[in-house]
Amino acid sequence: MAAQNQNFFTRLFARKQQDEVVVQPELDESKIATNAQTLPHTLLALTPEQEAAFPEEVKVDLQKRVAKLPPINVGEFNFVPFEAGQLQGGYYVKVFIRNGRDVSEEIGLEQVPLHLVDASGEKVASGLFRVQNFGTLKFGEARFWSFAWRADQIKKPDADFSRFTVEFE
Repeated sequence: MAAQNQNFFTRLFARKQQDEVVVQPELDESKIATNAQTLPHTLLALTPEQEAAFPEEVKVDLQKRVAKLPPINVGEFNFVPFEAGQLQGGYYVKVFIRNGRDVSEEIGLEQVPLHLVDASGEKVASGLFRVQNFGTLKFGEARFWSFAWRADQIKKPDADFSRFTVEFE
C-alpha cells in the first residue's frame, strides 16, 4: 500500500514531458536566493503578567493593532507608539516594542532612555526607564508597553499630540 501511495504522490506532483514522467528533484531550501528585507507581520507576545491582567477584549484589540502595523525591517528593533497624552501632570505613551533583529537573538530590556516627541518635532519629555518583568522578545514578536513621564521630566507643558513619536538611545 505504501508503494502504491508513493507512486500516486509521485505522479500527482510530477510534470509530464512528452509521455515521460519527470519527477522534480528534492529542493534544498538553503540554496534558495532570498531578498526578503522585511517581516510583513509581527506577533503579539504578552508577558505572563499582562496575560493575567488584561481582559480578553483588550488582548483582541492589541492583536488587531499589531496586525495593522507596517512591516519591520529585518535587522531592526523598534518602538511603534500608538497613543499618547497627559497623565497626572506628566505624559504617557503606549507603544509596541518589536524585534526584527536576528532569528537567533532574543531581546530583553532593563533600562530604556526614551524621549517623547510631539507634532512640532520637539522632545517634550525625556527619561530613563527601568523596565521590570519585560521578559524576552523573540524575533518577529511585538510587546505592548506603556511609559509615563513625571511632571519634573516634562520639557514642554503644552505638547501637541496630534502626531507624535518616541526616540530611544
